[in-house]
Amino acid sequence: MVKIHKNLKCRHVCLSFSERCVNSLCVLEDSGDSAGLDMEAIFLPGEGSELRIGKRTGMNGTKIWLGNGSKCFIGDDCRFSYEIIIRTTDGHTIVEEGTSHVLNQQKNPCVIGNSCWIGLRSIINKNVVLPHDTIVGSGSVVTSKFDEPYIIVAGNPAKVIRHHVKHHRETIYDYQKSAD
Repeated sequence: MVKIHKNLKCRHVCLSFSERCVNSLCVLEDSGDSAGLDMEAIFLPGEGSELRIGKRTGMNGTKIWLGNGSKCFIGDDCRFSYEIIIRTTDGHTIVEEGTSHVLNQQKNPCVIGNSCWIGLRSIINKNVVLPHDTIVGSGSVVTSKFDEPYIIVAGNPAKVIRHHVKHHRETIYDYQKSAD
């Protein structure tokens, strides 16, 4: 099922559902004053996968993979730079040799809190949690859960590099001009 808010701005949205994707949900909220969505979501086989993108969130060429019942929740007022990849599932199975124990199962939803800014060419993997007001540095590979808001994470794998920060939608020029 797909639910699209009547005021959503879409520059390019492609939703692909595998023929073996069952009972999955995609919710795209009102884009408000954001630049709108330029994104692709691929729903691989599995039951109950879910993607929710919050209000006023803007994306520029984001690609999201879901499957095997995985979930991705993206908050309100987020900004995604170009060429972002979010993978909530690996697609293929890795099992422990000699058993049928799956080693790479998604355990928790991928959650990106409100007012996050995801930098150019970043990768967000399964089981990741980014609290509200997190900034992800360009080219980062995020593989774990973070608990503290107002941080910058960067690197491969991403680690906290700065605390007590907040970003604004304005350019530096406009921000400094309004602060005067």
